[in-house]
Amino acid sequence: MTTPTEYGIVIEEVKAYRRRFRVKLRGEAELLSLPQETVLMWRLHAGQAMSRQEWWKLLREAEDLDCYEKLLTLLDQRFHAEAELRRKLYQRKFPRPAIDKAIARATPMGLIDDARFARIYVEEKVRGGKTSERRMMADLRRRGVDSTLIAAAIDEQSQAFAPDAVLEQALRLAKQRQRTWDREEDPQKRKQKILRFLAARGYAHGICYQVIDAMRDDAPGADKRRQPPFPG
Repeated sequence: MTTPTEYGIVIEEVKAYRRRFRVKLRGEAELLSLPQETVLMWRLHAGQAMSRQEWWKLLREAEDLDCYEKLLTLLDQRFHAEAELRRKLYQRKFPRPAIDKAIARATPMGLIDDARFARIYVEEKVRGGKTSERRMMADLRRRGVDSTLIAAAIDEQSQAFAPDAVLEQALRLAKQRQRTWDREEDPQKRKQKILRFLAARGYAHGICYQVIDAMRDDAPGADKRRQPPFPG
């Protein structure tokens, strides 16, 4: 925002614009965009005089409101972990004090809850059946969720992460791309593509090779007396 160049601040014009207000200061060419709530709270109007201290207080309050509104916009898009929100708000040039206030305002209302975020994230990924436990944990850590909360969320879905369930999930995921694998004529290259596909989704090497073995055994017309389609 524009920095006032004189001690005495005089409002020259206040005009509504797209749910905000444009404010022009006497002697300043740049128009300021302020939240509606700030303008109404301070009762800004043309000809109003303010001290420099009052003006800076107004700007800080406006910045706090803008930061909180941006936080709500992000939460409207999807549920976020606290660290994600902090990072995105900081990337939008909001100062740390404004971010702290926005987080503190939203948290008691249940809008920010990392434990709930972790549970929802894991539940959705388990339901989708396309992400391994390791990948989920890595993704949640990257989003800034505490390791204790991650472990609790994973533990609630422990049945889905049993070895047999993980193998079934990985095999189902690999078979969904069967046509892609079939287009590769070289068995060794086909095997490596499947391994890379599963490893990229966080599946352990042991699970990946079990999937390879299962697909080899399930291949139509497979004859174990001849060279298997997926050589070891």
